[in-house]
Amino acid sequence: MEAQRVIGVDLGGTKILAGSIDGEGRVLDRREVPTPTGSQAELLEGIAAAIEPLAEAGVAALGFGIPSVIDRRTGRALGSTNIPLEDVALGQVMSERFGVPVAIENDANVAALAEWRLGAGRGADDLIMLTLGTGVGGGLVLDGALYRGWATRRAAGSISRRPAGVISKRSRPETQPIERPRSSGEKARRPSCSSAAPRKATRPRSRLSRGSATCSARRSAPSSTSPAPSS
Repeated sequence: MEAQRVIGVDLGGTKILAGSIDGEGRVLDRREVPTPTGSQAELLEGIAAAIEPLAEAGVAALGFGIPSVIDRRTGRALGSTNIPLEDVALGQVMSERFGVPVAIENDANVAALAEWRLGAGRGADDLIMLTLGTGVGGGLVLDGALYRGWATRRAAGSISRRPAGVISKRSRPETQPIERPRSSGEKARRPSCSSAAPRKATRPRSRLSRGSATCSARRSAPSSTSPAPSS
């Protein structure tokens, strides 16, 4: 019975999650460790360290979901997102280390396949699965089969997106400092709220939106210095 166990490994940019699974798809045991990203050698050792405690009870095979473009003819990971895994036959390396057959697939593809067979997609012919983690990805099941697109050599059916929205100091939009008054009696000049054509924005949208709201409020608010109505 123990020999019927397999180990599935989800290799992510933040953590490595390994689980021991029986023939019915039930998770018997699991292990989670941080993903070492210092080098490819460190990463391979981290993967093996996540598997070893689960493999002690006996295992028939290993399966990997990795955030990589895979050459299906050779089983090599050609390039990866968020992890230092490039031009390496991960399946061969792990098969030699643990002495069992190994299968590798794009992580978003295997997530879609698992959800279709064992999760919310059971009984459906078509399914799209979106994975939200360190990166954003997804996979497709069409007409009851995992879709890989026309390019059978690589992971063409998967969807991937690198993390975005973080603005570094180097890429942050430049803004002009507000000029100080020339004398203590001078007031600082405020931005105009005229209806002239807007200039090209150089600031993030959220700041422009706040500026527009401020101008609208100043137009609608009654002036505290307006003269009193004449009698």
